[in-house]
Amino acid sequence: MNIMEQDILEKMINLSQGNPGGITVLSEIYQSYPIEFVKRLLDVLEKTEIRGPDIWVLWKNKSNKNYHEFIANVLALDKNQN
Repeated sequence: MNIMEQDILEKMINLSQGNPGGITVLSEIYQSYPIEFVKRLLDVLEKTEIRGPDIWVLWKNKSNKNYHEFIANVLALDKNQN
């Protein structure tokens, strides 16, 4: 495991705040997308202060349990803040 991967895993753990749903969503994205993209997504979650159960709620309720929708919703939040 390289330093970037280790940093990303630590950020995932911190962002999930021990919430099993949050870490599940982030883990699935980590396994399915390029590492640079995951880093960007985690940075947006951190910037927009979406953490713990809010990650799970965004995925489950607002993104209809769809990872592509979840990612689009997170990235849209970043665009709205700029």
